[in-house]
This record gives sequence, C-alpha cells and structure tokens, in this order.
Amino acid sequence: MDGKNICVNQPVTMTHELFHAFGAVAPCAPNYASDDDGLLSAHVDDDSNYLMYSGDRFGIPIKLDEGHDDYFDHDIPGCVDTADSPYLEPRG
Repeated sequence: MDGKNICVNQPVTMTHELFHAFGAVAPCAPNYASDDDGLLSAHVDDDSNYLMYSGDRFGIPIKLDEGHDDYFDHDIPGCVDTADSPYLEPRG
C-alpha cells in the first residue's frame, strides 16, 4: 500500500458504496467532485468528514452531508436526494 489511500473501516466503506447505489453524488450538487478519469466522480470535496468525500484522507467522525446541500435531504430541484431512497426508512 502506498499510503495515499486508507480504509476507514468496513462498515463506513460499505455505507459509502450503498450511497453511491442510492445515487450519490449527482453532478448538480454544489460541492460535486470530478476528475478526468472518473475515479473521483460522484463524490464531494468540501469536508473530509463527509461520507462521500473524494479525498484520500478521511476525518473522524464521518458525517452524512451535514449541511444537507449535496446528496442527503437537500432542496435542489431535479437533483438526486438519497433521503428519498426507498431503501432508507423514513425518520419521523
């Protein structure tokens, strides 16, 4: 391992990948991260503590789109909101 990539832990990694399956992160998100080869696409680049962060060093604790401005429970018309996934139980 070259030290550039770390695995936070298996549950976080699995949750991260599930959120990709739910549609996170769409290009319409304000902090959408992309690169030419596509490896970092569908991530955010604003906070290393965010579950969908694109960088190689994650912060602890991991947060779920704390500002609700990119991929979870946001208010962006026409943009995928993972809070609407039928696989997540609604909070009430």
